[in-house]
Amino acid sequence: MKMDDPIPQFSHFVSRLAESHPNLAYLHVVESAYANESIDFLRNIWKPRPFISCGGYTADTATERANNDGDLVAFGHYFLSNVS
Repeated sequence: MKMDDPIPQFSHFVSRLAESHPNLAYLHVVESAYANESIDFLRNIWKPRPFISCGGYTADTATERANNDGDLVAFGHYFLSNVS
């Protein structure tokens, strides 16, 4: 997120989204490429609704995330056959 402290801003946004749209189908976010940044705080706010994340996953880490948290994991252009 490249912010000093993204938690207050994004926590507020996701909390308000959850309150104002309780039947929203899912939340899709991109995991940071930086190891010290986590979006687990968003997972906790959004529970028990469907949460989709993408970014930096391998087949093993995606399976682990899905099994541990029940999250859905999206894959991008590195996994598409028609991208060079």
